[in-house]
Amino acid sequence: MNEAIVKVLNSIAEDILSLVHLILDENGLRNSALKDEARCTVETSGNPVFRIIFNDYIDYIKNGRKPDSGEAPPISDLRDWALRKGIPATNDVLYAIAETIRKQGMAPRPILAMLEEEIEKSFENEWADELFEAIIREIEVFFND
Repeated sequence: MNEAIVKVLNSIAEDILSLVHLILDENGLRNSALKDEARCTVETSGNPVFRIIFNDYIDYIKNGRKPDSGEAPPISDLRDWALRKGIPATNDVLYAIAETIRKQGMAPRPILAMLEEEIEKSFENEWADELFEAIIREIEVFFND
């Protein structure tokens, strides 16, 4: 894979990460560990593969929680969230929040489906053309040498 194609693929990986951040911002996760820890990498040897990496909290966001289903979330998982939101992070407050989540549940947010849709749009409207141009340049260099 030549340098121009790798450059386009790396640019796409950066754009994907920007889309991740935008979608998380729009879904109330602007100051979340989920956003801070999100990564996008591209494997450029062989067929290109993009990897979008989230922490485990993505499962709770995309699946939600049904009311009265199972245990309350651990208060240790809620501590950083409470501090970012300016909520006192005492054990009694965190326990009350955890119990409320257990009793009332949490609605799922289709973040990954939204991301997939935005990636498909970007590929159709922008990235496919960029890759095509880089491939054409590689072919021209190959036949002109």
